[in-house]
Amino acid sequence: MRETVCTGSCEQVPRRAFTTTRRDFGIITRSCDHRRAPYQGDIMKTVKKIVLWTVGAFFIYAVITSPSQAANIVQGAWSIILHAFASIGAFFNDILNRN
Repeated sequence: MRETVCTGSCEQVPRRAFTTTRRDFGIITRSCDHRRAPYQGDIMKTVKKIVLWTVGAFFIYAVITSPSQAANIVQGAWSIILHAFASIGAFFNDILNRN
């Protein structure tokens, strides 16, 4: 990974010189975050962004190419959601009305 040189305009935060030991001793230094390697969260944010843009592009493509079929899919999904909530409501209604 290419390392960047801090210009001093970033926020300086206290850091332990020996971060891998997980002990209370070590020299506390003030440094910036510019030289750190990317961690899993950075990569996952990028993957999430790519996946969301791909799904959004596919949704737009599906609506443009066949709007009636896309409308039928949305109506079917909405009816499934309504039926699920109605069933959950009936379940709790039956539980509360028992003697």
